[in-house]
Amino acid sequence: CGHPVARAEGSEGSEFEPEEEEPGDRDEDDALEMHALMAELRAQAPEDEPDPPWPQRDETDERLLGLMAGRGRVDASELCRRLELPVGQTVARLTRLELRGDVRQTAAGYEATPGVKP
Repeated sequence: CGHPVARAEGSEGSEFEPEEEEPGDRDEDDALEMHALMAELRAQAPEDEPDPPWPQRDETDERLLGLMAGRGRVDASELCRRLELPVGQTVARLTRLELRGDVRQTAAGYEATPGVKP
């Protein structure tokens, strides 16, 4: 254009300085987004439709529970190695078994729920 651009007097900082966010602002925004997503999913789900059934325990689940029996807490990576399964599949099985009440997750790993037989 060839026209000189005048700068505003007294602007010492960069061209744009974003406002500083308060430490809790991001958490609040994330929580609001999560609640909005949950409300949207609930609105899409039919009320009278039953939950899908959990798959029955299979041979791999039985082997997994057998590896855990009487051992206390076992790390998921050790179970992956022993079962020769990918991490995602092992964790998915552990999560499903946890929701069924067959295992529980602790800070030190997974353990079989007392009284559950492989």
